[in-house]
Parts: sequence; structure tokens; C-alpha cells
Amino acid sequence: MTSPIIQKDIVTACKIEIVKVILEELNGDYFALLVDESFDISRKEQMAIVLRYVDRMGFVMERLIDITHIQDTSAFYP
Repeated sequence: MTSPIIQKDIVTACKIEIVKVILEELNGDYFALLVDESFDISRKEQMAIVLRYVDRMGFVMERLIDITHIQDTSAFYP
């Protein structure tokens, strides 16, 4: 398993399954989506997406959904 393409495919498949389980746990209840951007040590912009909700037991849960690279951080939309 040294091929980066295969590794990325496996990670993506796992991510999809994990998000499905989280959405089932939500069960249509209220939730909050937290989106934050920052830059790493190499000055590349990244965006983190976190889902916050209350589970069936009444505990506040936070789940990291994604960290993605951002090409352009301007708010301009043509």
C-alpha cells in the first residue's frame, strides 16, 4: 500500500462511511456547522469544517468533517 492514489481512495471511502454514521446519529435534529480558515507553516490556506450537535444521551458532540486546501480566499463572486 505505497501508492498515494490508493491511500487517498481508501481514506476517502472511510470518510464517506464515517459521515454516513454521523448523519444517522443526527437523526434530523438541530446541528451547527463551524467553518474556519487558517494557514499552515508553509503559508497555504486551509479550511476546517466541524459539525457540532447534541447526541441522544444529551452530550455535545463535535466531529471534524474535513480539512481542505483553499485556492482563493477572496469573497468576490462574479
